[in-house]
Amino acid sequence: MILLVKAGGVGIHNPPGVSMAEEIGAGLFFIGRDWLNANHFVFLGPEPALIDTGYAQGHEETLAELAALGLEPAAVKRIILTHTHADHVGSVRSIQETSACRVSLHPISRHYVETRNKWATWWYYYDHEAEFFPTHESLEDGQEVRLGAMTFQVLHLPGHAAGMIALFEPREEILLSSDALWEDDLGVLTPRIEGLDCVFRALESLDRLAGLKVRKVYPGHGRPFEDLAGAVDRARSKLERFIAEPRTQGLDQIKKIIVFTLLRTGGLPAHSLFGHLSECPWFGETISLFFGNDRPRPIFDQVIDELIQKGALTAEEAVLTAVPRAQAGF
Repeated sequence: MILLVKAGGVGIHNPPGVSMAEEIGAGLFFIGRDWLNANHFVFLGPEPALIDTGYAQGHEETLAELAALGLEPAAVKRIILTHTHADHVGSVRSIQETSACRVSLHPISRHYVETRNKWATWWYYYDHEAEFFPTHESLEDGQEVRLGAMTFQVLHLPGHAAGMIALFEPREEILLSSDALWEDDLGVLTPRIEGLDCVFRALESLDRLAGLKVRKVYPGHGRPFEDLAGAVDRARSKLERFIAEPRTQGLDQIKKIIVFTLLRTGGLPAHSLFGHLSECPWFGETISLFFGNDRPRPIFDQVIDELIQKGALTAEEAVLTAVPRAQAGF
């Protein structure tokens, strides 16, 4: 089910099971998803297009949302990807096989997909679900993307992902910020994949966004918002804290991936969750990098306790379940 908000509407917290569709401009719709699936965009015009497609696990919901807007998968002509993490590309392969649409993305992201690099895309590193797909067009920094009457500028914003882009429409003062900036946070940083300097590159990306004249921001996760300066300040303060206290960066990474894992699985007992994480490359590496030891269980227990206290997780009958981020605010 989709709740439609007309152009200029105020972003809302979605009721359970309901996606929010807001008309950004003539024929361009923002689709607000849950925290497992990235938000995405649908353009209804002579050349129907999607910007990001959600997680593979949410594919049927993605198709239902397209149908609710009157768009069949076979009619899609183009998919634009802000980056290639699994929660943004999950439906690409299926839609492409149905429609033979072309795929556009930053050259770095394109290279990782074309070389079938499951590490650089994070899929293997975090045990995420996605399939590789053919690509057709590189989107360079400064290039323009036209969607009907709207012309977006491509902004290369590394930090969260080496090949991440945002799209900025200067005339309408609209920013599609992907995971470079959310209302109260930004996408998780993964130094073993993106480099130990990823926090500094994320800061540079924030500085670039801060210089834009923006009326409204449509992020990769969470609701749309209008206070760009406030969001940038909050994200910058967090990144500066990561630099001053590196362990806070490690804890942030562990918390976010644990919540994502529980959203994906629907909940797990603590011992099962710990066993699953112990088999993933990221978990032991993150403990070693930020805490300098090979004893992950105490860190795991600390993180679980903090997430429960902050309302991001519930523990009922020994099963840990993630609460949607918009409600939990962890």
